[in-house]
Amino acid sequence: IYDRRLGVPDDGRDPNGGAVVMRRLRERGSDSGMGLPELLVSMVVFGILATAVVATMSSTLGFFRGTSARANDLNGAHIAVDAMAKALQTAAQPPVASGTPAPAIISAGPTDLSFYAYDTPGMGPSRIRFYVDSANNLVAQRTPATNCTPPFSYGPTTHRTLARGVAAGSTVFSYVAPPSTASPTGSPLATVGNVLPTASAAQVEMVNINLNLSGTHLPGVSSTGVTTTVALLNHLVSATSVPDNAC
Repeated sequence: IYDRRLGVPDDGRDPNGGAVVMRRLRERGSDSGMGLPELLVSMVVFGILATAVVATMSSTLGFFRGTSARANDLNGAHIAVDAMAKALQTAAQPPVASGTPAPAIISAGPTDLSFYAYDTPGMGPSRIRFYVDSANNLVAQRTPATNCTPPFSYGPTTHRTLARGVAAGSTVFSYVAPPSTASPTGSPLATVGNVLPTASAAQVEMVNINLNLSGTHLPGVSSTGVTTTVALLNHLVSATSVPDNAC
């Protein structure tokens, strides 16, 4: 009785000393297949391809994350600048019982601006401050008046963050005097020791806002910003000239 596949007895005996079995196996290709060298080459090629794919995906992901971060910064800068511009448009001289009213601008510098603003009808002027803190956050501070006639009393001060990641060393506020014959568009007012002198504060006609945010979400993302100019239309308005805020 023979094994039909190998041509040898199926009782385990091999009259030719195994030669027939080995020959039949070789004929059937049982020794063929992927050897160790081929396997190693395949693994190396796969590793190279996988590395290239990961690098491409990382680069693409980084690009989209950077674009998203810049878009978020730009949107945040627009919101912050709009809030500051709206408040500055209500800046006016605070009323006094007698004498000359104080300037609308309390203090001014490149990253710190305080002023009086009629932001609550029927009340005296609030004290508003915009400044960049030690963590490079742009903060809005408001101290509201609690009565409508001088001398004013003031309530608790509140703070809120308008934007994060203000570019270090940047000038957020600059100030312009009224137009003149020599300077039809107004002349810049210089700060002394990062503070605008009191005499110059009384002359502020316009405030330039230049808010740059330096990649608040990812390192290496370039800064983006918004610039605008706000005219202080009511900065010389006296107490008796603001009927909407009369008591």
